[in-house]
Amino acid sequence: MACGSGKKGSSKGAFNSTTAVVLVDSPPAGKVRIIDLGDLQIYNRDTASVTATLSVNGLTWDAPTISTVVNWVNDAKLTLRSDETLKGVLGGAVATNQPNYFCSFEDYDAPK
Repeated sequence: MACGSGKKGSSKGAFNSTTAVVLVDSPPAGKVRIIDLGDLQIYNRDTASVTATLSVNGLTWDAPTISTVVNWVNDAKLTLRSDETLKGVLGGAVATNQPNYFCSFEDYDAPK
């Protein structure tokens, strides 16, 4: 795990139904991006509940069913290397409004 303080950043946007979107882009070359999954927020503005699936390089996991706002209840930290992104996709089409997301992260020097 990274030591010291890193450069903080954040990512926000909206899902796109059953088309995967990049929630957090890859870090710059020579850096790793640490995401505290407890800081990942998904806000469902739609009238129906949705299920989101998150993935990094083919490894996937499901978020809880989202009726309004979900803070990812997980103390885990996710590390992205320069060739990895965190993506999200919904389990089905929404009725009217795409859910929004917000995620904060920190960039650190990559281990040598």
